[in-house]
Amino acid sequence: MAAAAVGVCANFEMMNRILDATGCPVPDSLHFVAGLLGITGHG
Repeated sequence: MAAAAVGVCANFEMMNRILDATGCPVPDSLHFVAGLLGITGHG
């Protein structure tokens, strides 16, 4: 069970790093989330 949890966490971290490195754009349909989080502009 612990090995499965570690695998999920590692996969999430890998995907997150790939998206950050490639500059993958956020779809327009999800921009409302930035407003909910109080994020303005481009980081």
